[in-house]
This record gives sequence, C-alpha cells and structure tokens, in this order.
Amino acid sequence: MSIDIMFQSFANELDVHHDRREAIIKLSRDITSASKKVIFYLHRLTSNQRDPKVLFVEADRMMAEVVKTIWMVSSKLSSTDEFFRYYRSISPGIQEFIEAKTYCEYLRTRTLITKDEIEEYLQSFPQAPSETAPKFMLTITIEDYLGGVADLTGELMRHAINSLGNGAERGAQVTKEAIDFIRSLKFQLEGLVPNLYRFEQKMSTMRSSLKKIEDAAYTIKIRGAEYADSPRYLTIFKGSIKIWLLQHPWSTEDAVI
Repeated sequence: MSIDIMFQSFANELDVHHDRREAIIKLSRDITSASKKVIFYLHRLTSNQRDPKVLFVEADRMMAEVVKTIWMVSSKLSSTDEFFRYYRSISPGIQEFIEAKTYCEYLRTRTLITKDEIEEYLQSFPQAPSETAPKFMLTITIEDYLGGVADLTGELMRHAINSLGNGAERGAQVTKEAIDFIRSLKFQLEGLVPNLYRFEQKMSTMRSSLKKIEDAAYTIKIRGAEYADSPRYLTIFKGSIKIWLLQHPWSTEDAVI
C-alpha cells in the first residue's frame, strides 16, 4: 500500500470519527434539554392542583421520548468500546437523564431507583424487541449514576421549598422526607469523594441543598410559633423566604434567617 493511499484511509477514518462525534454531541444536548423539560414539568406537582397520577402519565410519556433519543445515540455506536471512545460527549446527557428519572421515581415512590433498574428501563426500548432489534451499546457508569443522583438533591431542595412556600398541607411532611432522604445520601456518598473525578463539587452542592432545606424548615417552624395568632403574616413570610432561597441556589452561608 502506498503512502498516499494509507494517509487517505486515515483521513477518511478521521472524517467518520468527527462526523459521528458531532452527531453524538448534538443528540446528547437534545437528551439534556428534554430531561430538563421533564424536571420542570415535575416541579408542577407542588403547585398544580391536578391529579398527580395524570401528571405522571405525561411525565412517563416525556421520559419515553428521552429514551428514544438515547437509543439514537446507541445506534451511532458499533460496540461498547466505541461508547467509551465517545464517553465524554455522551456523559452530560446521560447524567441529566438520570437526574430526571430519579426525580420522577422519587416523587412517585419516595425511593431511589437503582442503577440496575435504570439500565433495565433503558434496555426495555424498543417496546417489542426481536431477534433483529439493535443491541443497546451504552453503559450506565457508576460515575454517571452517582453524578445524576447527586444532582437530584438540588431538585429535592426546590421541591421541598416550593411545598413550604406554597403553604401546602403536606409541606412539612414533604420537607421532612426530603431532608431524611438527602441526609441518607450524603452519609453514604461522602466516602466516595476521593475516588471519583470531580465528585467533590457535586457533594458540595448536595451539602448546600441540604442546609438550605434545613434552614427553611427550621425558620418556618420558629416563625410559625411567633405568628401563631397571625396566619396571614406567616403566609407572607413563607412566600418571601421561598423567593429568597430559590434565587440564591448555591449559597446559604450568608443567609439572614
């Protein structure tokens, strides 16, 4: 084989690589965008008076669309080795999907969906697998699963504070459940920080979200006793603390409560 032919084959291979990488990056962005829409939709559970079961039906439909896009990424890969070749391009979308899926299942069951259950959910598409159905080439790595779970705590913080600020009857119970859940996660995950790349930043965000919920719950409990005879003022206070906390999502150390 001549040098010209050999280098032409290299050039063709690079062109295929770059085209595939660009297509995967675009699909990963689509996964991220669609997953965020699911999360925004689920936050309506604390403010919308519709039957939550109806909202979950719509959320499940939206999640199915996200999964279809993930399968489109899989179709771009010919082996699991290629998955790891393009892992850095795929990972952000997968983590956002995991955040949306874990949040949906938390609201539905108050439990954390496992890595194996997420993989089973993904591999259940297409709905009617056959001998000719394509093989699922993506892998849910430990890093992506834990990254998505760590990001979940930010959504639980918003969910809890929305429940408190809206004066929902179950606001206190929702907040207690969120605090217990995040405390348990924090306890179990902190030991992994030295072993996972960039996980300390996510753990810092988790600690911030936990402190924010604890501060809000504590403050409203104290103010509730002070304003026991003036429920109107307590309602106003709940609204003001909700707005302040949600506008300062990553810093609670300087909060004046």
